[in-house]
Amino acid sequence: MTTFSEEPGLVRSDDLWYEDGSVGLRAGMTLFRVHTSILSRHSEVLKAIFSQALETNSEMYEGCPLVEVTDSENDWEHFLKTIYIWPYFMPMFKEPFDVVAAVARLSTKYACSDLRYRATLHLASVFPFSPTNWAIRDKTRLIPPFEGELAAYLKLAFECDLKIILPALYYSACQGPLADALKAFDSVRHSTNLDVSPAFLLGRDRLRYAENQSASAYLLQRNPTFWCVLGCDVEEGFLRDRAEALVRSTASASAEQKTYAQCCIRHHHPVEGHHSKCYWYCTFIEQSIEASRNSVWEKLPEFFGLSDWETLKKEADV
Repeated sequence: MTTFSEEPGLVRSDDLWYEDGSVGLRAGMTLFRVHTSILSRHSEVLKAIFSQALETNSEMYEGCPLVEVTDSENDWEHFLKTIYIWPYFMPMFKEPFDVVAAVARLSTKYACSDLRYRATLHLASVFPFSPTNWAIRDKTRLIPPFEGELAAYLKLAFECDLKIILPALYYSACQGPLADALKAFDSVRHSTNLDVSPAFLLGRDRLRYAENQSASAYLLQRNPTFWCVLGCDVEEGFLRDRAEALVRSTASASAEQKTYAQCCIRHHHPVEGHHSKCYWYCTFIEQSIEASRNSVWEKLPEFFGLSDWETLKKEADV
């Protein structure tokens, strides 16, 4: 075995240097001293790496083998703190993206199923796999919003093979200006060599068509007065709705103006304040649009060329 010679600029981690640690880890210009027994319980891959270091002529540092890893020092710091410090990254508590992303990357690379599961649930709170959770995600998301998050989440999803968040990610990209979405996908292409823009654009068209078909289905009814048990005359308002839907269905895509169907399907209670009609008519519309929302969401992965929701959930073990 050879003795490790320190380089200028190399520093020990303040929080992750344990004097009784059995192995040294070097990530970038940071040294960590940790316990093989603790890390090996989380990862068979790390256990094998440590065993090989002990069996071969690896470098030694202060009496223990030194293992050099290629991942970033920041990722290792977040990852190790998650293992050693229980409150650092707790289930169901809000955490910054950098922490969750680091745990997702290293738990994927080193096959730490429990930590990958924890990271996946945090990511799924932002890009969920149910329409109900999507409707309330602004209140329940466990990772606060940040600038440029679409590109960051896309890169992480492909890097860690987290297909479970891709349908909602694509759906989110469809909500904003197309130019912003394409900029994010171009960033993914540069960092991963994956060009998923064609699949996204095709799925975006399929999504818009499905929304237009399903959200305005109630407008195809022949006898609107039948919906009101009190016999209110809502025919005039019904015809006005049809006219509005026709006009907005031809909205300019370049102006990024939402069609009537998109306005309906992308809000949990779209009728409130929009239709000046009786309670029974409004209730019917809400129920119709809610059913349409769920129907579109069920087909969301298919629009973008992905497996169905059940398959994606099984693959993600959620």
